[in-house]
Amino acid sequence: MSIALSQIKAATKAKSIQLEIAGVSVRLIPDDPALTLTIEGAAREFLINDCTPDIELTAAWGSVEEPRAPLLFDSGAVWKLFDINGDRLFSFNSPTLGTDPYKLAILNPEFTRGHVILNSNSFEKGAAIYPLEYPLDELIVLNWLALGRGVEMHSCGLIDSDGRGRLFAGQSGAGKTTTARLWENIDGVKILSDDRIILRKIGEEIWMHGTPWHGDAELASPAKARLDHIYFIKHGPENRLAELSKANAIARLFACSFPPFHSSEGLDFTLGFMSEVVASVHCAELTFTPTREAVDFINGMIE
Repeated sequence: MSIALSQIKAATKAKSIQLEIAGVSVRLIPDDPALTLTIEGAAREFLINDCTPDIELTAAWGSVEEPRAPLLFDSGAVWKLFDINGDRLFSFNSPTLGTDPYKLAILNPEFTRGHVILNSNSFEKGAAIYPLEYPLDELIVLNWLALGRGVEMHSCGLIDSDGRGRLFAGQSGAGKTTTARLWENIDGVKILSDDRIILRKIGEEIWMHGTPWHGDAELASPAKARLDHIYFIKHGPENRLAELSKANAIARLFACSFPPFHSSEGLDFTLGFMSEVVASVHCAELTFTPTREAVDFINGMIE
C-alpha cells in the first residue's frame, strides 16, 4: 500500500470537531461526504470553539490493508507504528473486525497534520464515527508533546480545596482509582483524572492537566493546576510518607510516564523533563490505606 501525506488534499472545514487537551488544540475535519462525525465519552468535556489548531487532521472512509513499511513500534495490543518515508503511520487492528486494520492514521514527523482512513468494511454503514477514538487521540497528543512540550503520566491528579495541585503516580494496581474515589466527594476538590495526567511547563512552573483518558472511576476534566506535590503511591496497612532522593524520584517518574520508545529524541526529552519536575516539585512515597484517614493524613502533613 502506498500512502503519502503530501498527496492528501485539503478538506473543507464544515462539520469539524475541535478539542483542547492540556492546551493542545486538535481539529478533526471530515474529508468524505459519506462520513458523519461524532464524539464519544469524556472527550465531549474537551470540546472547544473553533480556533487555529496545533494539530489538524482529516478523516475519510477508504480501503485499508496491512502496511508494508518499516515497523517502528508494536504496542502488543491494538496498534503498531510504521515509518512511511519519514511520516508516521499508526495501524489499528482488532480480532473482532477481521485481519485487515480497521483504521490507519498517517501524520507528519511534527505531528501537526495528518489523515485518518477508516476501513469501510469494519464499521456499520451510515453510522456516525469518532475517528480519533482511544487510543488514537492519546497517541497523537503524547507524540506532539514529546517534541519538547510535555509528558503524559500514569497518575491521578486533583486540585484540593485550597487550590493545591496533587499528583498521585503509580502503575496499574497502585491505587490511583482508589485515591480518586477517596477525594472526589470532598467539598472544593476537583479530580482532573483518575488515570492519565499531562505535565507541562508554564513559565518556570510545572502544571498538570486533566485528560479524557480516565480509569475505572471515569473521572476526567479539562481543568489544570500548578503542581505542588507528587506522591508515588502504594497500598499498605498504615498511612506513611517517605522522602525520596532526587535520583529515585526521577526514576519513578520516568517509570510512570508514557515516553515515545520509538524516538531517541523523545526519550531524551522525557528524562530531562523529569529532572526539571523533581527539581521544582516536592516528591515522596505514600503508603496509604483505602480510607478517608488517608486524606486526613495527607492534609495533616501539608498543614
